[in-house]
Amino acid sequence: TGIKILPVVVQVPAEKHAAGRIEQMHSGALIVPERKTGHDFAALFEGARTNINVSNDFTTQAWWKLLNNAALGGVCALVLRKNAIAADPEIRSLILELMGEVLAVGRAEGAKLPDDAPEKALRMVLGAAPGHWSSITADRRAGRKLEWQARNAVVGARGRKHGIATPLNDVITTLLRAADDGLA
Repeated sequence: TGIKILPVVVQVPAEKHAAGRIEQMHSGALIVPERKTGHDFAALFEGARTNINVSNDFTTQAWWKLLNNAALGGVCALVLRKNAIAADPEIRSLILELMGEVLAVGRAEGAKLPDDAPEKALRMVLGAAPGHWSSITADRRAGRKLEWQARNAVVGARGRKHGIATPLNDVITTLLRAADDGLA
């Protein structure tokens, strides 16, 4: 009778080029938690080209996604560059340090991320979509409000809850908030 909310990790690199025109870089996947609503959701896509993965460890999947969203997405949005900016050694180093903070907080939240998760996550994105504009970067370029609260701000807030310092994510949060304020 009530509305049921199902969290979904969306791993579909796509860009809107014009009204009604979206370019999808590769097939991607939607990841849902292992529960009845997750299986019901997956059933809606039977026979479709979209990959739906039902995960028994949704927390880990969500933090894998946040590794790139907070670190790579935040940096790309600030410098208004595509994912390939991470090939620059100094930028890559900064992104990996940001990811290290996300890794520590994610583990405190129960995510089972390996030590090399930052390198793996960055390598996967750069291998699949180096020419991709992250969604937060596309929003900034288009003058839309930014989703920094669900990216870097959440890393800082959850870090403080666990006593984990997140100075780099806090700086990125402040800068993205300031950029967002400039859009008003």
